[in-house]
Amino acid sequence: MSCIIEFTGKPGSGKSHASMALLNSTLILFPEKQVKALFSSEHAGSGRFMKIGVLCYTLSFHFTRFFSVYYQLAKALADSSKYRFISSFVNALYLDFRLRNALRKYDVVILDQGFIQLCWANLDQKNLERIKSVLIDLYSPYMRHRLVQVHVVASREIFESGLQMRKDLIDGAGYRFKNLDNGLMKRLTEATVDNNKFSAIEIFNDVDGEVDIVDVIASINEYVHDK
Repeated sequence: MSCIIEFTGKPGSGKSHASMALLNSTLILFPEKQVKALFSSEHAGSGRFMKIGVLCYTLSFHFTRFFSVYYQLAKALADSSKYRFISSFVNALYLDFRLRNALRKYDVVILDQGFIQLCWANLDQKNLERIKSVLIDLYSPYMRHRLVQVHVVASREIFESGLQMRKDLIDGAGYRFKNLDNGLMKRLTEATVDNNKFSAIEIFNDVDGEVDIVDVIASINEYVHDK
């Protein structure tokens, strides 16, 4: 059994920064454990070609998984654009491939964006139940592992400062992700990942350059002693 740490939060809240801080602390505090961080920007340059390769690999060697994810996402995003569906489907299989391989070698796997974030990005009041089914399906092969969701909430000052460096998060109408609702996300996770191996932590990014990850470290420490 391994421990999966998935960070969630609005784009610009500091998920990647918090993930890196956790990675550095975990490597120091738990030197006997194998720790891996899967960053969403890790293969930015070659990502398109790698994702095509993963699609072909999954279709060839994990046929059932390929069509299970396809079917669930197609139902959940029936009212969305083809681009949103294809993008979500490809990203889900690519993350699935990376996570599956990481869990073969590592005790702790850190995701700056994972399945919960992907589902949240596609969530609205109309498709909540269907997106719940997607999340259950995506995490079903990993339910024997401990899963810790770490939701990052940034103060207004930190958030606005981050947007100054992330112009990709802004368009002519302002912040591009106003649709992301924290209340809906909590309903999604509370209703779908209902088992004793799941826990949720909320941390605050309210000091420039620092994120309080003490509770996350405590959760990893609990996993280490329970293993």
